[in-house]
Amino acid sequence: MIKLYYKTNAIKFVPTQLVELGPKDSCTSSKRHFRALRRHPILNKHSYLKNKVYFYKKKLGRTSNGQLVSFYRESGTKKKYRKIENVREPLIHQGIVESFEYNPTHSILLARIYNPLINYHFYIRSPLSLTVGASVFTESSTVLAGDCNIIRNILAGISVHNINVNNTNNIARASGVFATIIQKYRDFTLVLFPSKKMRYLPSVSQATRGKLFHTQYRLTNLGKAGRRRWLGFRPHVRGVAMNPIDHPHGGGQGKTSGGHSTSVSPWGKPTKQMKHKKPLIFAKNTKKINAKKKII
Repeated sequence: MIKLYYKTNAIKFVPTQLVELGPKDSCTSSKRHFRALRRHPILNKHSYLKNKVYFYKKKLGRTSNGQLVSFYRESGTKKKYRKIENVREPLIHQGIVESFEYNPTHSILLARIYNPLINYHFYIRSPLSLTVGASVFTESSTVLAGDCNIIRNILAGISVHNINVNNTNNIARASGVFATIIQKYRDFTLVLFPSKKMRYLPSVSQATRGKLFHTQYRLTNLGKAGRRRWLGFRPHVRGVAMNPIDHPHGGGQGKTSGGHSTSVSPWGKPTKQMKHKKPLIFAKNTKKINAKKKII
């Protein structure tokens, strides 16, 4: 293992705290129920890596052909996307934690890593116990938070996040979530997802140790509808409140059944009792595993 030496001031990162503004602080309706995470002073949303930040065009609820498929999306405030290294390579994506930065497009914080061996900067998702000045490695024998390795080399019972399955990072990436390694086999590993479901994943899947930051993010309350509009959401309108030209449920005198056996989308397709989630075709057992039953 290569040791990294980097001169830096070890600043202990204090976790954010949930702040609730009551009637004593403000009597306006926008602040009465407002609950947000208090940011630490070392966080600065204006200091970022220019080669890792770029502007992207928002879809605004439209497909690549320009067809409007979501009526409740808008532009919102301007944001710049931070490129996060989801798939990490050894000897490249490792180094020293320089600082923590605010990420406007995600609910998590970003850890800015510097590799002094090749003079390279990159971003990763910040685990809960990561501090400024700590070292982060990829595919090494260390067991610290933020270290990345394949599931086969991680001990059972360890909390992991950002699981890469078939080069698709789609498991445990939101704020405050984590997955747990239950049992390991030769080719497959039993993993407990944040949704409390258990699945078999390939043992060569890459994962990062630790729980993600912002465990109290789910307790935030925007306080007013305008703050929701800043995030790019428009008001949601029921289909029965529309005209017949806008939705199949619209029109009629009073409340009508709509002329359909089940609820339908604006294009007439059934929306209830329809399975839209695709099964995990790469898994050893695509069925849900009951934790109460004995696993052989």
